[in-house]
Amino acid sequence: PVAQRDEFKPDEPNLTIGKRNIMMQNGKTIGHIFLNVRESKISSIFPEFQGEQLERRFFLVDQDKRIVSAMDKDSLLGQVEEDQLLQFLTADRSSSEIKIDRDSYLFTKKNVNLLEWELVSQISIESLTRDIRVTSGITIILGILGGIIAVVLTFWFSRLVTRPIGE
Repeated sequence: PVAQRDEFKPDEPNLTIGKRNIMMQNGKTIGHIFLNVRESKISSIFPEFQGEQLERRFFLVDQDKRIVSAMDKDSLLGQVEEDQLLQFLTADRSSSEIKIDRDSYLFTKKNVNLLEWELVSQISIESLTRDIRVTSGITIILGILGGIIAVVLTFWFSRLVTRPIGE
């Protein structure tokens, strides 16, 4: 598992992957190969967009529902604590809307089968729908403004046409 290992950088967690090497002729073990990967290298694959308006984060969760890699280093190697998120992680659904501290988030997950991990994406519903709300507001304002202009122009043209008849 991803863990703090004093042999390497003690302030940064590492993932150690091991492989036993065997002789093909007789099946005897001839040695082991270990590969250590710093957590910062794993989390560097998560996309970060400079100046992006969306509030989102990515993290990897192991089979024990422990966060093994995350953009937020404070949550690293900690257990997933939110009950609704734990239920979502154990369910068969690939996405769910979850409310945490009065804010709604869209969570999606994808299995990383080789390591028995899940890649989880969390995005704020408010930031996801912000553009839709702004566009709806602009559309309503333009509709009202267009209606007012149409009434004024209709009144003006009708007076323009009826004035010579009345004289």
